[in-house]
Amino acid sequence: MRSLGLLDDWADYPRRAVEAEYLGVLRFEDEFEVELAPERVGTSSITYGWEIRRLDGETCIRGRHTAVNVGADGRPAPLSPKVRSALAGAQA
Repeated sequence: MRSLGLLDDWADYPRRAVEAEYLGVLRFEDEFEVELAPERVGTSSITYGWEIRRLDGETCIRGRHTAVNVGADGRPAPLSPKVRSALAGAQA
């Protein structure tokens, strides 16, 4: 989000659904990297896909989560045009 210039206007995005597939073991102090990219940009939600990999490239966890933009009343609200445009351009 930082690289897309979206953190200044970031809203509330509670997670609606999360799934993960554990493929390898990570232990305390293991170093790893996370790759995250939007898979789907809906009217009020964003589904991200992600992988967590050891530095040698082995994928240890693969998953996705869906976050929903909510308004002050706690109800789903449409994504702003700026967020939709930035995320649509970054989709995997």
